[in-house]
Amino acid sequence: FTAFAAMPDFTLQVFDQLIAFEADAKKRSEYYFRLLDGYANAKRPDLAFRALPKLAEMLVEQKRKDEAVQALAVAIVKHADEGKYVPATLDLLESLVEGEDGANSKLVAFYSEFLPRIPKKRGDRPSDYCMKMYSRGIAKFQAAGQAALASAYQTQLNALRSANN
Repeated sequence: FTAFAAMPDFTLQVFDQLIAFEADAKKRSEYYFRLLDGYANAKRPDLAFRALPKLAEMLVEQKRKDEAVQALAVAIVKHADEGKYVPATLDLLESLVEGEDGANSKLVAFYSEFLPRIPKKRGDRPSDYCMKMYSRGIAKFQAAGQAALASAYQTQLNALRSANN
């Protein structure tokens, strides 16, 4: 964390080998959390999003799926404007909660926090990424029987689409 702090891209390439000495799986996942903190301090969400799947995998293997979901959700909400990285991380989050009791309500709560943070425009045009995320959220709201939320975001989505034409 000290010797390679100035080379965050390199740390991602060698991190698994650097922590391989640690026999305790929980400690290894703690190292990954420290790595993510380092990427946050370096203002490198791209690297954080590349490291997150490995952390989530480790946590799931340790029967800590709720922590994995939480780590993914926090990153997505924190970097809601990262349209290049969020969709794949969102796919992973949704796959982890799929089939769980209360999955729909968890996703409604998540999307309710996430969607308002997405920039509606990219430059002077409506954001394609925003429109895709709104469509995704609307589907989750409808699946959970949240018609009012679905309708509110559908209205916003329609406004974005009409401004795009």
